[in-house]
Amino acid sequence: MPAYIVSYDLHQPGQRYEKIESAISEFGEFAKVLRTTWIVNTINSLNHIKTMLEIVSDSNDKIIIVELGSKAASLRLDYVTEQWLRNHHFSLE
Repeated sequence: MPAYIVSYDLHQPGQRYEKIESAISEFGEFAKVLRTTWIVNTINSLNHIKTMLEIVSDSNDKIIIVELGSKAASLRLDYVTEQWLRNHHFSLE
């Protein structure tokens, strides 16, 4: 199952974080690694994720979705997040 990093900046007054976060959490197993950055294991395609996030975002919000490989590097992530990464086939350096 592919893993994707999803990161976003919301720019509209009255930002809709809850709608974005709810949509991301419905894609599959996930870890919220930073305030607006998630890693998701999902059977959904890159384009499906993009389409679903487009529905719940505003026209001036910025979103990037990247399919991940097997290596990652991190600084000062919490223990739970690092364990999630290791348990989902990421080799942390």
